[in-house]
Amino acid sequence: MKSVFRKFGLCLGLSVVALGAAALEAPVWKVGVADHVYPFSYVDQVRGQQKGFDVDMAKAICDEMKHRCEIVPMRYIDLHDALERQDLQMVVNGWRHISQHQSHFAFS
Repeated sequence: MKSVFRKFGLCLGLSVVALGAAALEAPVWKVGVADHVYPFSYVDQVRGQQKGFDVDMAKAICDEMKHRCEIVPMRYIDLHDALERQDLQMVVNGWRHISQHQSHFAFS
């Protein structure tokens, strides 16, 4: 009977350690960028990865905030709606500061 309790205690202990480690992981932010606006955001044909100024800026912001960054390239026209639906936590793009955006989003 003691071995059953030891095994249960060990499993419980490992579960607590696993949960604690998961809680310490940096949150993931989905960051929208335009999918093909060279040199700001484009696919590097050699590596097949999204590259460019907007991508670098998004990664730098996420690093500073201690978040992990998931770059989500999409059509420029879809960025606003995706952010409004909260499919994204941030957009890095050259949006103009217009009243339609000002009432919903913070700019920097």
